Amino acid sequence: MPAQQRKPHDASTSDIRTSGITRSRIMWERLLRTVRVHVFFGLSGWTLAAGMLALLVAFPLLTIGVSLFDPVSDRWEHLVSTQLSTYISNSVILVLGVGMFTLLVGVSTAWLVSACDFPGRRFFEYALVLPLALPTYLVAITYAGAFGFAGTLYGSVQSTFGNAAAVAIAGNIMSREALIIVMGIVLYPYVYLISRASFMQQSHSVLEVARLLGRSPGSTFLRVSVPLARPAIAAGLSLVLMEVLNDYGAAKYFGVPTFTTGIFRVWSSYDSPDAAVRLAGMLLLLVILIVLFERMQRGHARYDNSVSVFRPGVRYRLRGFRAAAATVFALLVVTVGFFFPVGQLLYWAAGTPAELVDGRFLRMVLNSFGLAAMATVLCVLTAVILVYTARLHRTWLVRTITKVSVMGYAVPGAVIAIGVLLVLSWLDSTLEPLLRKSFGLSIGFLVTGSVLTLLFAYLVRFIAVSFQSIESGFQSVAERMDESARSLGAGGLRTLLRIDLPLIRGPLLAAGLLAFVDILKELPLTLMLRPFNFDTLATRAFELAQDEMPALAAGPALIIVAIGLLPVFLINSYFTRKWHHESAGTETSVENVSERTSPRG
Repeated sequence: MPAQQRKPHDASTSDIRTSGITRSRIMWERLLRTVRVHVFFGLSGWTLAAGMLALLVAFPLLTIGVSLFDPVSDRWEHLVSTQLSTYISNSVILVLGVGMFTLLVGVSTAWLVSACDFPGRRFFEYALVLPLALPTYLVAITYAGAFGFAGTLYGSVQSTFGNAAAVAIAGNIMSREALIIVMGIVLYPYVYLISRASFMQQSHSVLEVARLLGRSPGSTFLRVSVPLARPAIAAGLSLVLMEVLNDYGAAKYFGVPTFTTGIFRVWSSYDSPDAAVRLAGMLLLLVILIVLFERMQRGHARYDNSVSVFRPGVRYRLRGFRAAAATVFALLVVTVGFFFPVGQLLYWAAGTPAELVDGRFLRMVLNSFGLAAMATVLCVLTAVILVYTARLHRTWLVRTITKVSVMGYAVPGAVIAIGVLLVLSWLDSTLEPLLRKSFGLSIGFLVTGSVLTLLFAYLVRFIAVSFQSIESGFQSVAERMDESARSLGAGGLRTLLRIDLPLIRGPLLAAGLLAFVDILKELPLTLMLRPFNFDTLATRAFELAQDEMPALAAGPALIIVAIGLLPVFLINSYFTRKWHHESAGTETSVENVSERTSPRG
């Protein structure tokens, strides 16, 4: 027994040496495999997934860029000599006109509700955001239907202001100038919301210094408040300008040729992909110039209050004529931008009850909600992967991937539609001969003729909407919680599922809601890429209006408006709660400072 024990003991030395060599070899093999993965490829599993998603999202835009180097067709040369100048001039005039309109209305109303106290201020603080729930094309339909020659208000204007005034309004309602006003009253909340948040964050100490130096409230607003809020104002204005370039429905309905309507016309009517691609490239270049201008005007300058202790602003109490003027102005803006269009839709809906609910209407609702739900899930899942990858790996590569992934929201829908069609048409044409040769199958337009095309385009266009909300949610989760989970043996996926996602349920819900509503309202992408005989609420409302039946469009339009109100209240409540929370915290800190510095302390 002892001998038997010694024999394995004698052999144990060589066994240990052999096992040690084996373990060393395994260790070195794992190390070399890790080095090959991280050095030669530079990608972890999360980074690889995020990179593939970014490439998928950016591929349609890259395809447009490559297609610009194709030979020029005769159709493009004809377009350049006849219509291109009209597209350029109308688009530029709309950008400048709507930009000025939204700048004046958005900044002035934001300053009124944040710096002044007047009757109805708390109501207007919320109500001024309501036009965001309305798509531009629906507002265009309501105003054209109300003030046109056969409109509901034509007779009222004629009896009140005379026949000349009624004819002048009805004759000019379908014009470029009217389109500027319609777009402006819908898009000004972009400037209003961001500017109001900036004005609320300005310390009263800075404004008080200007008043002590003899500045009037108006002069303080122009010389102090507006310069401090300039980055926020520029950010909101850039969003407005990109929405103007993205618009198709309102411009088409008013008969104003722009880049977007030109892309539709050239692609569908002229059957000239080359000309459509080149128009899309020019429109994309115009968007890039707007983004670069917004970045360059800020430069490296910093805008802060330059005070050690923040003091919430004390509103100017307006009295008499000024208070009445502020209330009337805010009420006029809200009425023109929200109450009148919604009232017109309700009036039409009340007059056409039989056509509101039928089998086709229910199919449209199912199509719209089902498509929006599927696209929302795709956007949220993709955004979670991108944000979590950026959380795990803070490298230049991951930062580049995330920036590339979210750039689709700045690109007009018509441009994305052209890029997606180019990519998926190539895929169909590549798969067709392979499947026919191998299996004898003829797929035709299997991809481009299905809802997969729409889902892909929605992902490219709206992933940025989900990304921003989810990124803010992850920022509220302490990274040491992830580190603790990984130290206990949990992998990245398990940590994400068991720790992070339950903690950001609110931002996830907000991200899904924002994407859902934007997809539900989307018109250009859906019109260009929808399958045959596939209607949504947005496309049906627009087609009915185009066919001179705007009253029948009220049903689909009201559903879009009702759903669109949810994120509007969500966003406005978020900004209001954030300001009240910051104000309460700073007021407490001011009290603490005064207690510590008082003689009794």
